[in-house]
Amino acid sequence: MKRRLLTFVIACSSACIAVTTLQAQSFVTAGDIPFAFHVGKTTLPAGHYKFSQLMPDKFQVIRSLENGRSVMVVANPDEATGAPQSRVTFHRYGEQYFLSEMQSANGSDVRVPVTAAEQEAREHAAPNQEASVSIGLLAQR
Repeated sequence: MKRRLLTFVIACSSACIAVTTLQAQSFVTAGDIPFAFHVGKTTLPAGHYKFSQLMPDKFQVIRSLENGRSVMVVANPDEATGAPQSRVTFHRYGEQYFLSEMQSANGSDVRVPVTAAEQEAREHAAPNQEASVSIGLLAQR
């Protein structure tokens, strides 16, 4: 009897954790990023990526759909722009790209903090080598 009760409690706990995890993932988008880019201290190769916004909004997960590699980003919530389409924006310095912000069509916008590597790239880039590049994303289920 105790064994059945323990099995039941473990099964219920597992189900609750699974449901909580699914509910925590509030908005998912995907898109092709045609260049390697920096996220924090990680460099990700060009490819097809899924961007998952977790609750609270400041947590984002970026996962390669080609090799499964992922990185979690702690970003700062930004004033919602009401963008009609989800997109990611990168700062480009020469040939280096740094993730700057993520905007979602659901109104949750976040800004990624500037890293020391990005600051250094900015300082060494000529003015004509700086740009912002935005890439549209499609909503996923």
